[in-house]
Amino acid sequence: MFVPAWDPTWGPQKRIYHLATPAFTNKNIPFWHRPTVLCENFKPVFITKKSLVQCAGSFFSGKYLGSAIVKTNPKSPEDQLLFVVDDEFTMEPTYFHPSSFIKLPNKYFSMSKNNGRLRIPFRDPHVMPNGKIAVVTGGRRWGTFGNICEVNIQGSVLSITRETILDNSMLRFGEIERPTFIDDLMFFSVMDGKPSILIAELSRSGLYSYVGEVRNSTGCYGPSINEDFQLLYWNKPSFTIGLSSRPGSNIVKKNGEWTLLRDALSTPDDFNLNVFKLFIDNRSK
Repeated sequence: MFVPAWDPTWGPQKRIYHLATPAFTNKNIPFWHRPTVLCENFKPVFITKKSLVQCAGSFFSGKYLGSAIVKTNPKSPEDQLLFVVDDEFTMEPTYFHPSSFIKLPNKYFSMSKNNGRLRIPFRDPHVMPNGKIAVVTGGRRWGTFGNICEVNIQGSVLSITRETILDNSMLRFGEIERPTFIDDLMFFSVMDGKPSILIAELSRSGLYSYVGEVRNSTGCYGPSINEDFQLLYWNKPSFTIGLSSRPGSNIVKKNGEWTLLRDALSTPDDFNLNVFKLFIDNRSK
């Protein structure tokens, strides 16, 4: 049985987590507005409360750092937030809603208001090598360019430490998604044009500068890399999770260019759709 899956991330002990939803029955609803479950290899492990739709996240230091859309008219620019929960998903999440404290339009975050309140994109968090958290924000749907800011979380307090971590070569995309970091490199995708995986590198200015596209990554989207240079991604046309069945790194550098070795993770034979749907129905309000 096929189950649409996307936005994979590496978890503890190199377990593979990803988002998934029951089959697309209503083509008029964008997939990112459907009831979305965080899964470990198609086994449901976490879902946000009913007033939210889950977006991508990542694991760090015994926690899962996630993001979500505040339910609204899909045709309007979404208002988004972050949340933190333990990586066993046994406790209630702590939520951080930037539109509750960012009140003025800002080119790095959002220029879009609805009913007098900013709608702020704030998703796809990932810890950077400096220990701070990169968060995707901005974007054409919100009246500005795609951006990645830097935040710090201490307990129940979120502070924005840098409005952008990108230099001018990066502030040209309509929408940036899923940044993931290793050493001085950042892998990411963009909404513009064909789906693929792109690379930026940390420059002497302390900002990330555009490098180029990973070869053999056309159709791939939303990367997540681990310390062994193993790159997860999803195949955008088919909603399947991509990884290499070969041991070791699946992204190699030859003649100055990075190349992706591709494969796919299939839905397990023992997948139970009824259990999956029940997990969605039983979530809290």
